[in-house]
Amino acid sequence: MLKIIWAEISGMPDAFAGMNEIFPVVVMDVRLPRILTAALVGGGLAMSGVVFQGILLNPLADPYTLGVSAGAAFGAALAILMNMGALSAF
Repeated sequence: MLKIIWAEISGMPDAFAGMNEIFPVVVMDVRLPRILTAALVGGGLAMSGVVFQGILLNPLADPYTLGVSAGAAFGAALAILMNMGALSAF
């Protein structure tokens, strides 16, 4: 996997010699975007937790304290009822 990523970054197509041609596609188009998205979402959740704890000056603060979880559930329910999934094509 690291060899495939390094070959894509450095632009050395000869590094794929003797390798199945589907492997670079799977790594670069399927796995790597998911890994990067998971890291980005995890970092965002960590930052929001730090903000909650900093605002409330409580190391045990969580999203339920300010009602953020209820607001997120309401927003998700509203998006489902208004069929916001259909707008994702745009």
